Amino acid sequence: MPKDQLLIGAVFALFCLIGLYKDLWILAQTKKGQWLVRRCGQQRSVWLLRSLFGCGAVFGVLLACNVIRPVQW
Repeated sequence: MPKDQLLIGAVFALFCLIGLYKDLWILAQTKKGQWLVRRCGQQRSVWLLRSLFGCGAVFGVLLACNVIRPVQW
């Protein structure tokens, strides 16, 4: 397994987990988060953001575990 794939997957999963932890702060303090709340409403935007970060964390773990293999030239 390539070491760069392990690093990228682990860092991506870590950032997504941090995003899950700070989801309400992201929605309240960033322009994109405020836009999402205005567009979808408070409850739906929280659900959407958590789903997005959750899928990203799963993707990062699968990439780090070599289940998902990127195209290599």
